[in-house]
Amino acid sequence: MKKIHVVVFAALFMLVMNFNLYSQFVAANREFVATLPVNNNLFTKSEVKHLRFEEVNTRAARSFVKTYKNITTENWFSFPQGGCFAEFTSDEIKYRSDYDAKGSWISTMCIYGESKLPGDIRHLVKRSYYDYAINCIYEIKTVGHDASTYVIQLENKTRLINLVVCNEEINEWQKVDKPE
Repeated sequence: MKKIHVVVFAALFMLVMNFNLYSQFVAANREFVATLPVNNNLFTKSEVKHLRFEEVNTRAARSFVKTYKNITTENWFSFPQGGCFAEFTSDEIKYRSDYDAKGSWISTMCIYGESKLPGDIRHLVKRSYYDYAINCIYEIKTVGHDASTYVIQLENKTRLINLVVCNEEINEWQKVDKPE
């Protein structure tokens, strides 16, 4: 149970900065939310430094190449506190993989639309929220946890909801009523 809380906390922390932007974006502009850039809004541009591949920690680079064999278009950035992350898009899924200062993999976040959501997770959500459209999915994988955590953004005519789904358990994280 403690592991679930750690994963959920990490997912929520990564998304807390995006929900207000998401709400404003959806209210103002009904475009598909999955086109938003991968979440690196936790840092300002002055805090995150773009890296050339040659500057990336060797262990992180090896891990990345081993995991993502066919990806050559990634962009690397350094964290202000040490470590780095890589961002790329493949098959309409936006990825961000994080590595610590020693180059060990920490987590990966994938952002995609409903069509890429695993069927069992989609069924679990739609069974309870059948009147809602699934706008965007954030799938978070972390070291030491076999199961992914999903943050799923839902919308209907009157409300926006962020769900956290982990180990077949759904929790409502945020609800926002739309202005009339």
